[in-house]
Amino acid sequence: MACRSFLWDDLMNYVAEKKAALLDICGDASTTNRVRACQFETMVIRRCASNLVTFQVGQDSITIPAARAIGFSGTLLPHRLPTDGLYYPEDPNFPAIAFISKHRREVFAFQVHVSNHDDVTSNFTGMCAQAD
Repeated sequence: MACRSFLWDDLMNYVAEKKAALLDICGDASTTNRVRACQFETMVIRRCASNLVTFQVGQDSITIPAARAIGFSGTLLPHRLPTDGLYYPEDPNFPAIAFISKHRREVFAFQVHVSNHDDVTSNFTGMCAQAD
């Protein structure tokens, strides 16, 4: 997954074509959580990048428009998000988030996972303060 930015288009086309097979792999009891998590996260990112998606969060709904996927490197959040798009960390071990969606003045960060995780809110809040 470290080469996501280099292979992004090929990877996303493959995920689109093989979605059913990838979901079968994710559902197989012999598949490790690490493999399941990587595949599922990639499918969610592809879905959000290529389709209008609406999430229900408590009483609010958040709509993510289809957007261009833009990779960023390093261990910190980007200081600026210059264009609308879906920003994803090129490092698969990036802490706290799986992707960021920016549309006009709205910016949302998402964490995608398939197993129990520690609360990432305080870690992400600290990262936002550093990026400010």
